[in-house]
Amino acid sequence: MKEIITTNRRVTNPILSVIFGRTAFHNKTKGNAFLVLWDEKEAKRLQGELSMNGWNVRLETKDSFRAYSNIKSTQPDVVVIDSRDNEHSFNELAGALRSIKATRQMPIVAMNCSDEAKSHFADAHSTSEGILETISRFQRQNLNQ
Repeated sequence: MKEIITTNRRVTNPILSVIFGRTAFHNKTKGNAFLVLWDEKEAKRLQGELSMNGWNVRLETKDSFRAYSNIKSTQPDVVVIDSRDNEHSFNELAGALRSIKATRQMPIVAMNCSDEAKSHFADAHSTSEGILETISRFQRQNLNQ
Protein backbone atom coordinates (compact mmCIF):
# COMPACT_ATOMS: atom_id res chain seq x y z
CA MET A 1 0.00 0.00 0.00
CA LYS A 2 1.26 3.50 -0.80
CA GLU A 3 2.18 5.74 2.08
CA ILE A 4 -0.16 8.64 2.65
CA ILE A 5 1.17 11.90 3.95
CA THR A 6 -1.19 14.11 5.91
CA THR A 7 -0.65 17.57 7.30
CA ASN A 8 1.47 16.49 10.26
CA ARG A 9 1.16 12.73 10.25
CA ARG A 10 2.13 9.77 8.07
CA VAL A 11 -0.77 7.40 7.56
CA THR A 12 -0.93 4.15 5.62
CA ASN A 13 -4.70 3.72 5.81
CA PRO A 14 -6.74 5.55 3.12
CA ILE A 15 -9.74 5.85 5.44
CA LEU A 16 -7.68 7.60 8.11
CA SER A 17 -6.38 10.03 5.51
CA VAL A 18 -9.92 11.35 5.04
CA ILE A 19 -10.26 11.80 8.81
CA PHE A 20 -7.03 13.80 8.89
CA GLY A 21 -8.17 15.96 5.99
CA ARG A 22 -6.00 14.68 3.16
CA THR A 23 -6.66 12.45 0.24
CA ALA A 24 -5.28 8.98 -0.21
CA PHE A 25 -2.25 8.66 -2.50
CA HIS A 26 -1.40 12.37 -2.69
CA ASN A 27 2.20 12.67 -1.64
CA LYS A 28 2.45 16.41 -2.13
CA THR A 29 0.01 19.26 -1.75
CA LYS A 30 -0.76 21.43 -4.73
CA GLY A 31 -1.05 24.51 -2.59
CA ASN A 32 -3.14 26.33 -0.02
CA ALA A 33 -6.54 27.69 -0.95
CA PHE A 34 -8.84 29.86 1.12
CA LEU A 35 -12.56 29.71 0.25
CA VAL A 36 -15.00 32.44 1.24
CA LEU A 37 -18.47 31.12 0.49
CA TRP A 38 -21.74 32.12 2.12
CA ASP A 39 -23.46 28.78 1.50
CA GLU A 40 -22.02 26.38 4.10
CA LYS A 41 -23.17 23.24 2.30
CA GLU A 42 -21.55 24.36 -0.97
CA ALA A 43 -18.41 25.41 0.93
CA LYS A 44 -18.02 21.94 2.48
CA ARG A 45 -18.61 20.29 -0.91
CA LEU A 46 -15.93 22.41 -2.59
CA GLN A 47 -13.56 21.96 0.33
CA GLY A 48 -13.91 18.19 -0.06
CA GLU A 49 -13.43 18.31 -3.83
CA LEU A 50 -10.30 20.45 -3.60
CA SER A 51 -8.89 18.39 -0.72
CA MET A 52 -9.43 15.20 -2.71
CA ASN A 53 -7.32 16.78 -5.44
CA GLY A 54 -4.37 17.66 -3.24
CA TRP A 55 -5.20 21.16 -1.99
CA ASN A 56 -5.04 22.27 1.64
CA VAL A 57 -8.25 24.23 2.08
CA ARG A 58 -9.42 26.65 4.74
CA LEU A 59 -12.83 28.23 4.57
CA GLU A 60 -15.04 30.93 5.98
CA THR A 61 -18.80 30.92 5.53
CA LYS A 62 -20.11 33.62 7.85
CA ASP A 63 -17.91 36.67 8.35
CA SER A 64 -15.92 38.60 5.74
CA PHE A 65 -13.86 40.41 8.41
CA ARG A 66 -12.80 37.06 9.90
CA ALA A 67 -12.00 35.85 6.37
CA TYR A 68 -9.83 38.94 5.80
CA SER A 69 -7.93 38.38 9.06
CA ASN A 70 -7.37 34.69 8.34
CA ILE A 71 -6.28 35.31 4.75
CA LYS A 72 -3.83 37.96 5.92
CA SER A 73 -2.32 35.66 8.54
CA THR A 74 -2.25 32.40 6.54
CA GLN A 75 -1.13 33.82 3.16
CA PRO A 76 -2.79 31.16 0.95
CA ASP A 77 -1.68 30.56 -2.64
CA VAL A 78 -5.12 31.46 -3.96
CA VAL A 79 -8.32 32.98 -2.55
CA VAL A 80 -11.76 32.04 -3.89
CA ILE A 81 -14.62 34.37 -3.03
CA ASP A 82 -18.23 33.58 -3.93
CA SER A 83 -20.33 36.60 -4.75
CA ARG A 84 -23.54 34.94 -5.91
CA ASP A 85 -25.59 36.01 -2.89
CA ASN A 86 -23.39 38.77 -1.50
CA GLU A 87 -21.60 40.85 -4.12
CA HIS A 88 -21.14 43.76 -1.71
CA SER A 89 -19.11 41.54 0.63
CA PHE A 90 -17.08 40.27 -2.34
CA ASN A 91 -16.16 43.83 -3.36
CA GLU A 92 -15.38 44.81 0.23
CA LEU A 93 -13.17 41.79 0.93
CA ALA A 94 -11.39 41.74 -2.43
CA GLY A 95 -10.83 45.51 -2.21
CA ALA A 96 -9.36 45.18 1.27
CA LEU A 97 -7.03 42.38 0.13
CA ARG A 98 -5.83 44.52 -2.79
CA SER A 99 -5.25 47.54 -0.55
CA ILE A 100 -2.43 46.12 1.58
CA LYS A 101 1.02 45.09 0.44
CA ALA A 102 0.97 41.66 2.14
CA THR A 103 -1.98 40.42 0.06
CA ARG A 104 -1.93 42.68 -3.01
CA GLN A 105 -0.38 40.07 -5.33
CA MET A 106 -2.42 37.16 -3.97
CA PRO A 107 -4.57 35.64 -6.75
CA ILE A 108 -8.30 36.17 -6.22
CA VAL A 109 -10.83 34.01 -8.03
CA ALA A 110 -14.34 35.41 -8.20
CA MET A 111 -16.90 32.64 -8.17
CA ASN A 112 -20.40 33.17 -9.59
CA CYS A 113 -20.03 36.93 -9.95
CA SER A 114 -21.14 39.76 -12.19
CA ASP A 115 -18.99 41.21 -14.95
CA GLU A 116 -18.38 44.32 -12.83
CA ALA A 117 -16.90 42.32 -9.95
CA LYS A 118 -14.74 40.36 -12.38
CA SER A 119 -13.17 43.45 -13.85
CA HIS A 120 -12.38 45.28 -10.61
CA PHE A 121 -10.65 42.83 -8.31
CA ALA A 122 -10.53 39.28 -9.65
CA ASP A 123 -7.58 37.64 -11.38
CA ALA A 124 -9.92 34.95 -12.68
CA HIS A 125 -13.53 33.95 -12.45
CA SER A 126 -15.23 30.60 -12.31
CA THR A 127 -18.38 28.72 -11.57
CA SER A 128 -18.35 26.28 -8.67
CA GLU A 129 -18.15 23.41 -11.18
CA GLY A 130 -14.97 24.79 -12.77
CA ILE A 131 -13.16 25.94 -9.64
CA LEU A 132 -10.63 23.08 -9.51
CA GLU A 133 -9.44 23.76 -13.05
CA THR A 134 -9.32 27.52 -12.41
CA ILE A 135 -7.23 27.39 -9.24
CA SER A 136 -4.98 24.71 -10.73
CA ARG A 137 -3.82 27.31 -13.27
CA PHE A 138 -2.49 29.41 -10.39
CA GLN A 139 -0.71 26.38 -8.94
CA ARG A 140 0.96 25.73 -12.30
CA GLN A 141 1.92 29.41 -12.63
CA ASN A 142 3.56 29.36 -9.19
CA LEU A 143 5.60 26.29 -10.18
CA ASN A 144 6.81 28.03 -13.34
CA GLN A 145 8.07 31.12 -11.50
